[in-house]
Amino acid sequence: MSTEPFNPDFPLPVFGETSSSVWGLPEPVPSTILLALSGDTMPAEDLLRTALSVVGAEESKFVELDVPLNGPPFALWVMAIGLSEHPIPLIAWCEKIENPAGLPEIAAGARWMIGIQTVLDPERPLAVWSDMASLLNATWRNSVAMLDEETEQWFSRDEMGFRFSADSSSFDESVLFRIHAAATHERPEEGSSVWLRTQGLHRCGRPELEMLEVSGEVLPVAAELLESVAGLIVMKGIPDPDVAFEAGMGVTLRLRPWADQAASLSADSIGNTEHRASMAQAMGGDLTEGRAVLCGHEPRGSFGAVYTWPSDIVDRLISGRCALERTPAWSTGRSLQARSMWPRLLEAFSEGQSMSACLALGEDGDDRLHVWVHVESASETEVSGTLLQDVDQGRRGDVVTSSVSKVIDWAFEHSDNDGGGS
Repeated sequence: MSTEPFNPDFPLPVFGETSSSVWGLPEPVPSTILLALSGDTMPAEDLLRTALSVVGAEESKFVELDVPLNGPPFALWVMAIGLSEHPIPLIAWCEKIENPAGLPEIAAGARWMIGIQTVLDPERPLAVWSDMASLLNATWRNSVAMLDEETEQWFSRDEMGFRFSADSSSFDESVLFRIHAAATHERPEEGSSVWLRTQGLHRCGRPELEMLEVSGEVLPVAAELLESVAGLIVMKGIPDPDVAFEAGMGVTLRLRPWADQAASLSADSIGNTEHRASMAQAMGGDLTEGRAVLCGHEPRGSFGAVYTWPSDIVDRLISGRCALERTPAWSTGRSLQARSMWPRLLEAFSEGQSMSACLALGEDGDDRLHVWVHVESASETEVSGTLLQDVDQGRRGDVVTSSVSKVIDWAFEHSDNDGGGS
């Protein structure tokens, strides 16, 4: 289920004057994207200059800045770029990959890196990040892969081709962060106390989010919940500590400072003060500054009641008794991917495979409400199915018919099938 920004039905307190200070956020750091290129010849600076003139002429978005720059010693050339509505220049440079064998398999064959960097705007971090990525993709066609340095997330050439195939890129807020899982068990999904945490939200002017002592049995759904809330706070802003907020239909949560939560953790619980201190030392980073723990909105326990990870919300998500709010960018990207793979659904459905599809039931331009249906019929243009949950527009079992353009996601229903939805 997805809502438009500042939707009064599902409000989220917006990023205000006090939030950055009460969460103890660190100073903003630059965000860097690296494009890995193949070829024996150094990528020419003039190619970027030409791309700037073309894109700038069409959208009045980019312009080369005539300012002196002292680039790093490894930079073969460096350029300052102005981005409309963004007060901080973008810095682009070229460097040679000195050890190609050390690259991951996804970037095999790369010989050069083109970097672009700026400090993201907390009011629109996704737009600035997407503009940087789009500029790199539009300039060089011999790309091998793309790397977001802050999250250490790679994008393959095929994924980049899909992402940029539409008029605008299909990146959503989740591209700005990654979710890490840590547990005492070597397989987190089998652990009894899993620590989930984001990496990348600080550059968006938001605290990093965590969930503590999560049951490994429900890890995928808990991670989905954390991802959805992280996307919302990137889009809308961050609630103050201990302020209950709605993050979907029947999803009430609160964020608490990690130090307050750590005080209630047992000595052997992963994510406690001692564990994160040793982990931060090994990482060379900080795991205490500007962090918020996602909790249920009500405390638990008769004596010395404490707030815990929202296990009740996760249980209700699994049973279909509540629905997450998703950002418009997430819905758009997910829908593009689902529709691109629609022929695969049609093929499997024609062979007798049971399928589910997620549909947007709103009016044109309003895709706030997403519902899952069991597919009863499907074609290249239309899909019909029975509702798998009660909603305002109908009850479980009611038949819904929708255009394929309203498909947000789809999935195989048989658990023994290796395939997945979009």
